[in-house]
Amino acid sequence: MQQRLAAVDNSDHYFAIVESQGERHLVDLGPTTSYKMELAPATEITVRGIPVRVQQNQVVMATRVRVGGQTIQINQQTSLR
Repeated sequence: MQQRLAAVDNSDHYFAIVESQGERHLVDLGPTTSYKMELAPATEITVRGIPVRVQQNQVVMATRVRVGGQTIQINQQTSLR
């Protein structure tokens, strides 16, 4: 997994490329105001979310992220307008 930061609708969001069952998925992990977390490349996470198409790309808009035994609810309202 690779984590990056990008601006979405005037707020910074965490993005990750996550590998699952041999496929790579781009995941919007939500605004940086939801949580502060640095994820190492080998970190295992569980993501629940909504797949959406942005231009030519499919992106999973995370609604819940579980990492290290902690579950974080993500508020994606600014992104889903």
